[in-house]
Amino acid sequence: MLVISSMQAVAGVFMLMVWVMLLLVLFPYVGAWKSLRRTR
Repeated sequence: MLVISSMQAVAGVFMLMVWVMLLLVLFPYVGAWKSLRRTR
């Protein structure tokens, strides 16, 4: 049981890190895309 719970915790932390990296990459990209569209 302890191994399964630890694996779930590792998977949760990994998913959280993936989401944080996606947000850090996508938010500036979306902001730049909107600003580029606004200037045209």
